[in-house]
Amino acid sequence: MSSRQRTVEIDIDGITLSGAFFSPGGPGNHPVVIVCHGMPAGPSPPADAPPDPDDGITYADFATVCAERGLATLIFNFRGTGASGGNLHAMGWASDLRAIVEWVSQQPGVRTDRIGTLGSSMGASVALHVAATEPRISSVVSFAAPARMGASNDAMAMVQRMRDMGVIRDSDFPPSAEDWYAEFGELDPLLAIPAISPRRVVLLQGDADDVVSPEDAGLLFDEAGDPKNLVMLPGVGHRFRREPAAIEACLDWLETTLLD
Repeated sequence: MSSRQRTVEIDIDGITLSGAFFSPGGPGNHPVVIVCHGMPAGPSPPADAPPDPDDGITYADFATVCAERGLATLIFNFRGTGASGGNLHAMGWASDLRAIVEWVSQQPGVRTDRIGTLGSSMGASVALHVAATEPRISSVVSFAAPARMGASNDAMAMVQRMRDMGVIRDSDFPPSAEDWYAEFGELDPLLAIPAISPRRVVLLQGDADDVVSPEDAGLLFDEAGDPKNLVMLPGVGHRFRREPAAIEACLDWLETTLLD
């Protein structure tokens, strides 16, 4: 199946989120997946820099594959990252995803009863948090979600790290480093995940992940209601786009959860 792509800009809280929407080429209404990226691993490269082959598949390429399989797909940058405006903060990311769900639900050619999310790392935690109170999200596929967010005791050091990475951009942000850091704890995937039932949650986790302990997937699975699935991926690490086995597993589960 062919696909079509268009650039989108979505305004939320006076911030413009940058993204792209990929539509299957076939007739009729299609399920849709919203892809939620994780925390950037480092500063963004210059806009004219060539792609780094070590980064693996691009999100645009992944979205193209999804659309070719019959899934409309939205990729976007959370606030503070990529071409989107604003500054990174956890509850801001949650607001971003809620705005994205609203935008997607208004698009022609979309099945509003089949809006799924695919999240990686912090993006997975945000997806779990939002799905708990957003009934339009029909399923969540999560890769390498931490069970808890906010383990550091040094809020100022974390803010400086984010500033160095370019995801906190304004000199007067945040007004309070402690309040900014506390927002990560508010995501609390362990508290959120039971409320997603009876919608399906799929937890994918690499057993070679050196950032999120594989044990976190088990903790989340124990708290989730039915229907739920836990899939451990042998030899798979943390960086989603660098892991072909994780990419293929996510594609398979997206088809299972969203396609008839």
